[in-house]
Amino acid sequence: MKRSILVFVIIGMFVVSLGVLMPARPSLAQRDTPTPATTDTPAPRDTPTPAPTNTPVPSGGGGGSSSQSSKPAPTPQNGSVWGYVYDYSNGAAPQGGIAVALDGGGWQAEAVTDSNGYYSFGGLGAGWAKMSLRLPPGAHQVMPDWPVYTGAESSGQTNLGYYWGDAPPLPVLLSADTGGPEDGLTLTFSVQNQSGGMASNAMLAVSLPAGATLAGTEISQGSVADGETAGQLEGKFGDISTGQTATLVVTLQMAPAVDGETPAATAILNYDEQITPQRLAVDLSLATAPAAAAQTETTTATTVTTGTESLIPTTGGQQNAPASNWMVIALSLLFIVGLGAAGIRA
Repeated sequence: MKRSILVFVIIGMFVVSLGVLMPARPSLAQRDTPTPATTDTPAPRDTPTPAPTNTPVPSGGGGGSSSQSSKPAPTPQNGSVWGYVYDYSNGAAPQGGIAVALDGGGWQAEAVTDSNGYYSFGGLGAGWAKMSLRLPPGAHQVMPDWPVYTGAESSGQTNLGYYWGDAPPLPVLLSADTGGPEDGLTLTFSVQNQSGGMASNAMLAVSLPAGATLAGTEISQGSVADGETAGQLEGKFGDISTGQTATLVVTLQMAPAVDGETPAATAILNYDEQITPQRLAVDLSLATAPAAAAQTETTTATTVTTGTESLIPTTGGQQNAPASNWMVIALSLLFIVGLGAAGIRA
């Protein structure tokens, strides 16, 4: 009898030892299954509808060769646009054989400069149009998308220019840099006189995009005045000596960009001795994140953070296993000790 009880005690101690050495594993039901993060899909962007444009129709050209559309136009058709095209990389010489395009929104016309670099459009109806040059790769326009009014009998001379390569060889060079937006977006326009003479009565006309609020201006010489319409301002530098650079710093507060729109500021430089004006467009889309995109990014980041936290189990599983194991072991030891004492007495 004593031998049987002793064997039973030894077996019990062995079983208890296995329970101590092998920690309990959580069941599949106890394990927390991480919930995969979900990403909100941004709503599709609406395509902006172009605003209606008056459609004056050109008829015949007065110089060079031209081809124009035959759509009906408002009367009278007595407007004209004319001028010369200059190659700044060739000593600012007039160039023949250059295609000049005129776009009125609902109509287009094209003329080619003659051997003297001269072009003209005649018989134009009243309205606004944009002029540009059709150039081969490697050539750059000095005044792309130049606005002209075609309703006057003589709209005045409009000279256009271009250059080759990435370094504009212009006598007076207009450039722009952007900064911020810690305290607001800043636009710095620079006018550098690279010529051998004076740039007299230099003036920079700046047009701001919709959603931009003017917060401040700073000019290195001259004065700043409001433009003819809202969202415009003029930097009146006066005379800029050779080798000198004049600057105009414009500080803006930008509203979130509307989906499908690319906000841009434009600047036009004029001075008395110029061969052609200069037009510069500054893309501000990188400084104005769309509201919908910003909201989507924030939601996505929050969702990912929540998903990451859910990978850490907070209830059940192996974290609660040690307490229950020690309780079973303690009860087993008490039972075995009781059997051993009973056997010894017997």
